[in-house]
Amino acid sequence: MSARDNRSAAAAGSGLACALALLALSASSPAHAQVVAQGALERPDPWGLGWIGRADGALDQGLWSATTRSELETVFKAVEAGSLSPAGLAVVRRVMLSGARPPENAGDLVTARIDLLEQVGDSERANDLRRQFPETPWGATWESTATELQLALGRSSTACGRVASVDPGDAAWMHARVLCFALAGDLNAASAIAELALTPEGTPDTWLIAAMEALREPTRTRPEAKFGTPFEAAVSITARLAPGAGAPSVRPDIAAMVIRHPEAGIDLKRAVVSAAVDHARIAPEDARAVLNAAAADPASSAARRPARGLDAAALLSSAVAAANDQKLAPAAQAAAFAAALKAASSASEFRLAAYALKADMADLVQVAEAAAFAETFARAALMAGDTVLAGQWRTVMTAAETPDDWAVARLDLMLALASGGDAGRGEVIDRLIAATPAAGPAPRGNAPPSQAALRRIETTRALFLASGLGLPMSPAARAQLSGERTTGRGVSDGALGRIESAITAGATGEAALAAAALLQSDPSAMSFAGLADLLNALTRVGVDQQADALMLEAMQPWKAI
Repeated sequence: MSARDNRSAAAAGSGLACALALLALSASSPAHAQVVAQGALERPDPWGLGWIGRADGALDQGLWSATTRSELETVFKAVEAGSLSPAGLAVVRRVMLSGARPPENAGDLVTARIDLLEQVGDSERANDLRRQFPETPWGATWESTATELQLALGRSSTACGRVASVDPGDAAWMHARVLCFALAGDLNAASAIAELALTPEGTPDTWLIAAMEALREPTRTRPEAKFGTPFEAAVSITARLAPGAGAPSVRPDIAAMVIRHPEAGIDLKRAVVSAAVDHARIAPEDARAVLNAAAADPASSAARRPARGLDAAALLSSAVAAANDQKLAPAAQAAAFAAALKAASSASEFRLAAYALKADMADLVQVAEAAAFAETFARAALMAGDTVLAGQWRTVMTAAETPDDWAVARLDLMLALASGGDAGRGEVIDRLIAATPAAGPAPRGNAPPSQAALRRIETTRALFLASGLGLPMSPAARAQLSGERTTGRGVSDGALGRIESAITAGATGEAALAAAALLQSDPSAMSFAGLADLLNALTRVGVDQQADALMLEAMQPWKAI
């Protein structure tokens, strides 16, 4: 990334600037490149800047056609990226990364596009947009924002070298200046400058002040770690703040930054690892390293859990230990892996276990004693993003003396959704229907539904969602669908009407974001018919891969049924 010429910190005439200049001299930061004027080259409109090509899924250049400022502002505000499932977030991300002709009279809504880019986990691309338009109010802070990103990535030498060269009174650089003083060991200066750093609302940043004071005086009560922005994550790492109770809501890119930061404590990494895994922002070996370190660190909350227990975290720790134990028999390893996977109470817990154990599950495909867990491992491989391994375990399932035809058909449909393409999906749906148990007597009192009843519900869900995707369905499947009822939280008819009207008008970007705004953190909790309508809309505007992924999420591949 290019930057302006360095200016001498001494010329600023400030003691603080001199201190930062000394810090910069001790750092091995690279020279900053000059900004080169493009001359007669025409610069694109901010809305025309995209980061994916048509081959990678970019939407049509007419994405914002027939959409005006008022409609676009409404739909941007309606999207709550932090509450979306991975597939739902991917819908918004695909729209935001696509370049297109600008919407009508919506130039001042570029900030909304930048905000959504950041919320879906593309902070660096959001800042790339700022960088290309430094003369605008929203682009003027691109350099200070880039420096804060470097701090979050652990590139403190480069970042603080840049901080040392700017005017110490520049408000845009005040937060980065605080952290650079803290990293240089001048905690008194860091605390003093923290008093001058203001929030975007123009109020004192009390959290930053408390973090610096706790770093300066270790006996003080430390505030909880924050992960709302890359800078907050960098401060949390430097000040050794502890995460609060429960899983924090973390943007995917920030979670990956924490995992990769060389100074991040294991409890911080453990707190965000699921967010990084959910959105495939780290490699399986990175997730495994976090779990290994958590188990080995006596100060880690994960290490303090009982070695034996029924909670998912303890069983996952046991599974990782089993995977690391070269002397343990494969059958015992397989049993430990299956126990951890079956104990997961959410898709995130299951995905983390599957991701961390993926390589070990691959080693067990040929182990006869592992065949009893084939269905569990097949779903785990699917959740870990490895359709080849899932297919191998699927083969083990069908090699059983009495294979579970319904479970095999369900897995085949999920594999088809994960792999793309419509070939064979209609035949799989017919097999799923044929293997669905017949209705039996209703459960008495408060008795939970039987497995047969649950499987009938899941077949119904698959039929509704397949119809929404426009998958080929046989006359028998259509007849079956006509007699089924939908369940789950409904979708507003008015909102669906708005989406339909936008599609008709050619306002595909508006339609896609309006559909995303109706999605929930758990698509499986939505009305079958309502989600089917949204899948249909997304498919029609070209967001078909994400529609497939949403149906896959709604089928709950992390659950045994």
